[in-house]
Amino acid sequence: YTSAQGDLAVREAIAEYINSTYGESVTADCLYMSVGAAAALTSSLTALVSPGEEVIVPSPYFPEYKVFIERCGGVIREVSCGARLQLDTKAIEKAINEKTAAIIINSPNNPTGAVYSEENIKALADVLRRCEEKYSHPIYLISDEPYRELVYDGVTVPFIPGIYDNTIVCYSYSK
Repeated sequence: YTSAQGDLAVREAIAEYINSTYGESVTADCLYMSVGAAAALTSSLTALVSPGEEVIVPSPYFPEYKVFIERCGGVIREVSCGARLQLDTKAIEKAINEKTAAIIINSPNNPTGAVYSEENIKALADVLRRCEEKYSHPIYLISDEPYRELVYDGVTVPFIPGIYDNTIVCYSYSK
C-alpha cells in the first residue's frame, strides 16, 4: 500500500512545482492526494465542519457545494457576488458568525468563469483574519481550483496560500 497521503515521489514533484511556480516553500507533507477536486472538497469539509457549523459560499456557485456541505452536517450560507462577480467582502464579513467554519471559493468560477482579483482575495483574507480574532477560532478558506489553468488574455489566478495561511487548495489535474 502507498501512504494515505499519496505516493511520496508524486507529492515531492508537486511540491517542487508549487515552489518553483509560486515562490513558496511547501513540502510533500503539505499535500494530500485524492481522486479529483470533488473528493478533496468532501474530505476537507468532513475534516473541518462539525454538524451545525456554517460554510459560506459566494453565489453563483457550483451546485454540488450544497450537497458536500450538508453531507457532513454543515449549513450552507450563500452570499451574492453581485453584478461584478467579485467577492463582496462586506457582505461576507456580515455573514460570518461564531458558527462559521469555512468559506469555499472557486476561481475561475463555475459557472461564471469570473476570476477573483488579487486585491479581492487580499480583502477577503483581511476579513477572515479579523473574524478569526473576533470569534477565537480558525476560519478556513477552501479554494476549489480545478480550472486554475484555464484562463486567457493574461489573466492571472492569485495563489491563495501565499495570501491567507488557513487555506486548503482543492485542485484537479483532469481539466
